[in-house]
Amino acid sequence: MTSKKLAVVLLREIKKKGQSEKTLMKKVIILRNKLGKIPVEWNEKGQPIGQYRSLFRSHIGVIVRQEVSQANWKYANDETRSIAWSEVLSTWDIDDTCMAYDLMSVGDSLKTFRVRLNRWRKKTNAMHPPQEHADSISQEEWPWEEFVAYCTTPEFEVSSVQ
Repeated sequence: MTSKKLAVVLLREIKKKGQSEKTLMKKVIILRNKLGKIPVEWNEKGQPIGQYRSLFRSHIGVIVRQEVSQANWKYANDETRSIAWSEVLSTWDIDDTCMAYDLMSVGDSLKTFRVRLNRWRKKTNAMHPPQEHADSISQEEWPWEEFVAYCTTPEFEVSSVQ
């Protein structure tokens, strides 16, 4: 089976599981099937550069929405960090020296995701997560009610202003 046909089969399988188009990252799936691990180039500061840098950052955002349920990445346990790192390594051709940057990127993406969720919550005053993210918000690990309670604490209000 050619890599294009395999990618189409994989996309169909993912679609059957009910994930939204937004989180599929079709480009990542197709590139991974075509190239194996996708290469990422790094500058002297340890930041991604080159052709796939934007796709790399976007994919980290998807990993965060699927794998991380903590309010703050600083408090994520080693197992959660290991799962996120393994997910990055399974797709991207990078070495362990880039781990600090990648895990920092996961934390940044998580913060951005939480900020967007909180803005949506304030705007709509909804007591449920937005439909487009319902699959990626684990009700067992971090229920929406706990997220709302967390976002309305004085500590959160102070930290969100900074």
